[in-house]
Amino acid sequence: MRGRTAGSHTSTGRAARSDFWQLAFHYDRDDRSCEHLFLPTERLLAWWTEHRVAVRHAFAAMA
Repeated sequence: MRGRTAGSHTSTGRAARSDFWQLAFHYDRDDRSCEHLFLPTERLLAWWTEHRVAVRHAFAAMA
C-alpha cells in the first residue's frame, strides 16, 4: 500500500483508517466489496461542503 491508508499500522501498532480506505481496498487490494459505499460517501462530502459554515459554527460552539 502507498502511504498511510486503510490497514496500515501506526507507531502504536493499531490499525489506522483514513477517509480513503474505500479507495485503498478498491485499488490496492483489488477488493470491490465496498464499492456500494462510494456514492453515499460522495453525497456526505457534498453535504458537508455545502453546509461548511454551519458545520464550522456547530463545532466551534462545542469547543
